[in-house]
Amino acid sequence: MNMQKRTNPFKMPSEDYFIYTTLLSTGQEIANKIASKTALPRATVYYRLNQMCRNGIVSFSNSDGKKYYKAVEPNAMLSKAEEEINEQLKQMRKTVLDLSKTRKIQEDNAWIETFTGKEGLKITLEQMLEQKPSEFLMYGSSGVLTYKLIPAYIKHWHEKRQKLKIPIRIIYNDTQETQISLKKAPKMGLISIRLSNIKEISNTVTIISRDAIAIMIFETATPIIITINNKALSKAYQENFEILWKNAKHTVYSPPK
Repeated sequence: MNMQKRTNPFKMPSEDYFIYTTLLSTGQEIANKIASKTALPRATVYYRLNQMCRNGIVSFSNSDGKKYYKAVEPNAMLSKAEEEINEQLKQMRKTVLDLSKTRKIQEDNAWIETFTGKEGLKITLEQMLEQKPSEFLMYGSSGVLTYKLIPAYIKHWHEKRQKLKIPIRIIYNDTQETQISLKKAPKMGLISIRLSNIKEISNTVTIISRDAIAIMIFETATPIIITINNKALSKAYQENFEILWKNAKHTVYSPPK
């Protein structure tokens, strides 16, 4: 069988994975037979088997003067991979925490950042979550822009927001597109939605948190995100939002009290 056609979920070298899957199908085998079945050079098979034994991917036993090799069960491989990933995440969290401690925030000055594209949207939204505000405020949207671009991530973002117990109030423009989107959207917790009197589709979304404002512009295929980190400006935007909220009297959804 061609090595290139086998999916390798464990990201091990292709030769190792070819040997591993061959052993799974045969149960246990000597190196010469493995070389024959895989069509790999015997020297390569011997070398790779030794490496795989050291890495805990393959075990061996001696019988009648011959060395038989056996693949470790896939479930054990999955557990091993999960442990490695968890350890990597642990190290990454520690590194991020250390880096965060070294970052100097100047509250008196406005720090402006510009991002583009889908990844820029994700980074912006993650940064706003990290601030852990008491509430998010959002307006100017027709209700579908971010969902169209990054639907899986937006769902994940709202799940994280709810776990952090951060409510969000949204003012959508009253368009047909908004109405369709709201009917299809899954029910969420800690969210209140009203419709403004604006009937036109908006290509700009503004999100306000405690210390920052993110303006997302969807005029082109690649979105542009401008984030302004400044408490005073954020407060001014919050006050403006409250005026818009009072005028948007049509409540679409409000969480149960």
